[in-house]
Amino acid sequence: MSYEYKSCFAYDIQAYISLRCSLGYSRSTYEKTLCQFDRFCRENYPDEKAITQKVTEHWCCLREGKEHENGLHRRILIVRNFARYLNAMGKPAYVIPDAITGKDVPFVPYIFTDEEIRLFFKAADTLPANPCARNRELVLPVLFRMLFCCGFRPQEVLRIRRGHVDLTAGTIYIEDSKVHKDRVVAMSDELTGLCARYDSLIQLRLPDREYFFGHPKGGSYGIQWLQQQSRRCWRETGISFRNGRFPRNYEWRHNFATRVIMGWLGQGEDVYALLPYLSAYMGHSDLGDTLYYVRLVPEKLSGSGRMDWDCIPEVPYYED
Repeated sequence: MSYEYKSCFAYDIQAYISLRCSLGYSRSTYEKTLCQFDRFCRENYPDEKAITQKVTEHWCCLREGKEHENGLHRRILIVRNFARYLNAMGKPAYVIPDAITGKDVPFVPYIFTDEEIRLFFKAADTLPANPCARNRELVLPVLFRMLFCCGFRPQEVLRIRRGHVDLTAGTIYIEDSKVHKDRVVAMSDELTGLCARYDSLIQLRLPDREYFFGHPKGGSYGIQWLQQQSRRCWRETGISFRNGRFPRNYEWRHNFATRVIMGWLGQGEDVYALLPYLSAYMGHSDLGDTLYYVRLVPEKLSGSGRMDWDCIPEVPYYED
């Protein structure tokens, strides 16, 4: 997705993003938020030629019902660092104090029941064809199963290129994911067969597609589109969720990890010895990110004598 910057800060925003990219950071980390800030400035402070305290205090307000505290924290930090960059370039800008930025709130993922999963995939499998969402009846049943069966991050599955799916070996190459790590992910025979069937069908409609889940107009689908389709499927299930909010697509990743660990416990495996393999499979940069999931297993398994639960540290989870 391309972003356009039209405020008086447009040139500086683009220069700042280029600088961050040259230092090894991902462009996607900054583009969306700074584009929102650009639009925010145009719509609310069109006459301001500098980032003032008034502008930033308005920017730091939580969007009630529209964002989590962690989302607010991240967008505050990005604009704060942008202001520091402007100051370094000799341009006046109010830098948000540390006390305002706050800290992330540990996130507790939603663990699906077997029935919730069954109802979701029933809804995904029966979505009718829609001219406003072409090919979704082919894409969604496979894409959501990839999220659940392989533990992908949502953005990873959307960026899978067709040439990176080896339907003979049953593997998927994930390129330049978080912290610029590559990895090869193995699929089950059942999922590989499903992908092969999808590939043959979609090839008839999009013979020149670049991405495995290619958009009809070229390129890949976006995160917002995927979340919209997910909500549509959850609405079809008729399930009422906590706080009236539908689960995010990231929940599939959490559920994959916890179910793998539950399976190991049920089979009497040494979870400590196997966690590094799960960490590598999921593309974690730190084993602590994987260790967190051990704390999410249901109470009936947490009493297992096969694990020394007291030795597992309390690891707060932040989006991995």
